[in-house]
Amino acid sequence: MIIGSMLAILVLGIVMMVISIFSKAALAITAGLAIGLFIWIAILFWPVFPVFSGVLVLLAVIRAFKTPASGLILALAIFVVLFIAWQILLVNSVNREVISSVDVINPKGTEGKALVVYHSKTNFTKKVSYAFANGLADKGWKVDITTASSKAPTDLSGFDLLVLGSPTYEWRPSQRIQDYLKMLGDLKDKPTVVIIVGEGYTVLSLPTMEKLVKQANGKLVKSLALWKLRPNIVNGEIKNPEEIARQAAQELKL
Repeated sequence: MIIGSMLAILVLGIVMMVISIFSKAALAITAGLAIGLFIWIAILFWPVFPVFSGVLVLLAVIRAFKTPASGLILALAIFVVLFIAWQILLVNSVNREVISSVDVINPKGTEGKALVVYHSKTNFTKKVSYAFANGLADKGWKVDITTASSKAPTDLSGFDLLVLGSPTYEWRPSQRIQDYLKMLGDLKDKPTVVIIVGEGYTVLSLPTMEKLVKQANGKLVKSLALWKLRPNIVNGEIKNPEEIARQAAQELKL
């Protein structure tokens, strides 16, 4: 939903830019719309496509020099409206609670017991979290896996490992995962794995999640960042993110 919305905004911006260049009618409106949309998309895309974002900003600046003041005011208004709409309609929606039952993988496992808790609205985080859980099962672990919700387990006394899987929204871990971590309270040195996924940029969200785990007195034993749009490269080879997650679990040492 988020990517589709971004692409729709980009297409509209391109259309408005073309109209403003080849038609003098309603120049302030079309140019203003184009500038506002281009700047907004550039901000959203810069972590994944910095060169593309730079081109959008350059086009917006060039167009601004030939745009009436009323058009620039419109551009600012468009930017503000998009910001508010993004927060209300998209960011809040992707952070809504998803309640699911606890799925038990390898119930007869004897090597240890892990709790995997994730938040996912696009299924990418879910697939990666399940891949990690299956990797633990490959090693003989029993794994309980569920979503980060008010119904998720909070008593960690029966678990040897905690795994937290979170998407990246606005360069931060999911608020739902952060809320769940607060519900857990003191982790009491519980071995913890952090899995952060993103479209292609996790430089800020991963250390943020690591810091939150440490502040909760968790023992961070593994951090994993995986991307949906950018290639996931391991030892010079592009690999499937689910494959990387499963292998990371198989190689985990406590």
